[in-house]
Formats: sequence, structure tokens, C-alpha cells
Amino acid sequence: MVKSFGDEQYCGCTGFPVDSHTVLWITLSRTHPLNRCRECGSVYKMEYVGPPDDPHGHRKWENLNHYDHHGYVEPKNWSDYVRPEYRDGR
Repeated sequence: MVKSFGDEQYCGCTGFPVDSHTVLWITLSRTHPLNRCRECGSVYKMEYVGPPDDPHGHRKWENLNHYDHHGYVEPKNWSDYVRPEYRDGR
């Protein structure tokens, strides 16, 4: 679990067991809080602990999907293959 005060956080994976591969930087965000290391399969999840959403609407761009009108479907990544029981952090 990676805690973040910002909308995006980078974490470095060195593998399992430790130092089994070079550092791979993984991007986690509020819109995509779950990601998996493509080398060793370790799963990282971001927990947003920052201030609540901006009530003034200054971050409207975060909720917009500019590709909707073109029928764009976001490609799958490794975090899409995490078992559902692991997504909840149980």
C-alpha cells in the first residue's frame, strides 16, 4: 500500500525477493490506483490520503475522458489481471 497526498505517485519495485531485478518505476494515480510490476508481478495500490476533492471545481479535467466521443477504449494493463479478492486489500 502506497499512501499519497497527490493525485499521482511513483513507486519503485526492486522485485521479490528483494533486488531480484533492477528498479522499475510504477505510476499510480487516483484514477488508476492499482498497478502490477511487469517483471516480478508484485502489486501496488495507492491510497489517497490528501485533502478532499476541490469544491470549487478547479480539477474538472480529472473526470473528463476526452476519448469518449471517438469510441476509445482504454487498453488493459497488468493491474486488470489482479484477482478480485486482492483488489480490496483483504
